[in-house]
Amino acid sequence: MTDSTLTTRALVLTAVMVFGVIAGTVAFAGTTAATPATAAGTAGDAPPTEDVAPATAPTGATPDPSVPTDASGLVQPGGDSAVNLSENVTEVPRGGIATFTVRLNDSGSSATVVIGNESEDGYQANVSLTDANGDGVVTFAFNTYAAGDTSAETVVQLVGDSESDRITFDDTKSQTQLDSLLDPGDYLVSVGTSDDPATVLETPDFVGALFVIERSAPSQALWRTAQDTQSVVREAAANESRSAVTAIGDAIVDERLTRTDTLAYTPDNSNSDVLVVQLTAPGLSGVIGTVGGGEVTDEFSAALRSNNSSEAPLRVVLDERNPEQNRAPVSLDLGQALSTGTGIEEALTVIHADGDTYYVFVDYDTVAATVFNGSDTAFDDGDEIAVNSSLQDPRLLAVDPNEPDAAEGASRNRTASANVTLEAAEGGFDLNEDDLVTTTAEENATVTGTTNVAPGTEVTVVVRLTEGAQSSFLESRTVTVSSDGTFAATFNLSAQVRGDGFEVSVERAPFSATAEGVIVEGSTAEASAVAPVSDAEARSLWGPRTPV
Repeated sequence: MTDSTLTTRALVLTAVMVFGVIAGTVAFAGTTAATPATAAGTAGDAPPTEDVAPATAPTGATPDPSVPTDASGLVQPGGDSAVNLSENVTEVPRGGIATFTVRLNDSGSSATVVIGNESEDGYQANVSLTDANGDGVVTFAFNTYAAGDTSAETVVQLVGDSESDRITFDDTKSQTQLDSLLDPGDYLVSVGTSDDPATVLETPDFVGALFVIERSAPSQALWRTAQDTQSVVREAAANESRSAVTAIGDAIVDERLTRTDTLAYTPDNSNSDVLVVQLTAPGLSGVIGTVGGGEVTDEFSAALRSNNSSEAPLRVVLDERNPEQNRAPVSLDLGQALSTGTGIEEALTVIHADGDTYYVFVDYDTVAATVFNGSDTAFDDGDEIAVNSSLQDPRLLAVDPNEPDAAEGASRNRTASANVTLEAAEGGFDLNEDDLVTTTAEENATVTGTTNVAPGTEVTVVVRLTEGAQSSFLESRTVTVSSDGTFAATFNLSAQVRGDGFEVSVERAPFSATAEGVIVEGSTAEASAVAPVSDAEARSLWGPRTPV
């Protein structure tokens, strides 16, 4: 590349960046927080996001006054443009998927987009677009993982509302063939109305920029939720793909999906917590070809599945960290379980939030019933489990499959890890110093308790008055567990009097609990502060008590 070409390129890139920043239109595709992540921030529980520094304009260069621009930051070599990009700058991690939206002034018109310049960058992709649905925009995805691979068939694709538009791209003839992954660097994106890519390169109507940056290390966070919330997400995914992302965001805001280091399970595998792995792996979207958000369980599972898990592009393994003495640690390789037909596929629901972030729902009850099926080698109460997610695709990691030293190739695998402790589901009622539940004789009498199960889990609280009470009473309330592990049920006990005894229990829940109680005077707020019922009074109500 000549010095004059370098200078011109720097000037164009500087103009793209400077005017984009002035107009506030610079966007970094693949690094913007997804809806669930944004919701998590709202709830004060933001998940970790990819640490990517924003792209900066080349230093030492000033905008060329001969390159006209308008107030919106669009670089236009010749005045008003018939076509342009909605964003001046797009940034994507190497191997990830960039999204471009082309705006056409005349509905039904066509445009040519040229990504890169073969003579300067060693790569060029020529994309022809037609606004077939007449809405004035065409949005398409560009897969930097597949770029240069003439057999990939996934280099470009229409997305969202543009799926009814038309795109013309030949993986063999419309791009430069590459032997390896597209290199990091800046690539000019030239847009024009001509159907000749050479003309568009020479005299574009609009020039944007694609910045391909080095990938950061993968990261993950562990969340948990209740079976009901998982069902809501699955139903949303079945009805409308993108709405599953919204369902996750709503669950985070409502604190029905919360960060965790514990997971509660039931011995009968009927209503255990659901583990949710939030995995951010730069480049993964390109490997599995997912764009736009929504359910991608099949695509994600395909990346895990292999006859030999070490050959799969992605590996997720749950490993026991604290095995008992002389006992091998329990290990669950999701890819191996999928490949051997254990039925674990029913346990997985994967939602692509955006960019390279995925929420992997793992239904523990289904895992226990299908993979372990009562085996002595299953996870158990108190087990510390490490969830290890490894990105090990040879093309993405630039590993030579013929490399004689397998350890050398494996050393390039990028792994994210997080730990969770398995606990038997349990819970109970809040008691006074006499081990009694106390509440008041009023319309909104409250009975409270605590549990270790996931927030959002439903529990049914039943109150039965005992013999000798002022009036008979038997009622139940179904309530949900709050984010702090508490639950509260209110009853109308205004017909009762101080000293009336009752029994309270939890039913239709991951745990069972029973306790004795007594009506006290005062408001609900004062119930725990009033003088406790004497032992003699308690015996007159209940007789001798045994611990519950």
